Amino acid sequence: MVITIPHTNEDLCYAMVLTVWKDIPTPASGAGSIEIVESYNGESSRSAVSLEVTKTYHGMEADQMRYSLSSLSPADLSKSHLNYYADNTPSITANGLPIIEDDQKTNTIVIKEKYLITELWKDNRHSFVADRIYNELRKPRVSQRTVSASRLSIHSQSNKPF
Repeated sequence: MVITIPHTNEDLCYAMVLTVWKDIPTPASGAGSIEIVESYNGESSRSAVSLEVTKTYHGMEADQMRYSLSSLSPADLSKSHLNYYADNTPSITANGLPIIEDDQKTNTIVIKEKYLITELWKDNRHSFVADRIYNELRKPRVSQRTVSASRLSIHSQSNKPF
């Protein structure tokens, strides 16, 4: 899912909150989840933009992150996450090393990252990708499909032809 926010007035700032309104069943005991909050702050479309990212890992996801962190230094983690963001925003730079908080009692890990983006807006636009949602969407195995008319069954409420 790609969300594009036009930015036509340099004196205005826009905020975007993406919320999925669906009843989600309570996860089984020990199941994991990841919450990602990205906050963009800037004065105008011509100024640099700060990006603060907070990633919270719960349950199994915290266990997996804890395992990954056991072999990564904060500098390596920072480089990896910076490269991830640089794919869509080449002018991004890290503003310090990530802060990692590990609460083993609640099996939660929080990683806080700060970035500076010198050129976020291109032609007063930027595309924000909700990649955690996008990655869950399944592309059909066959993109171009054909179905013979004899195998296609269409039911209509009226007697009018389609």
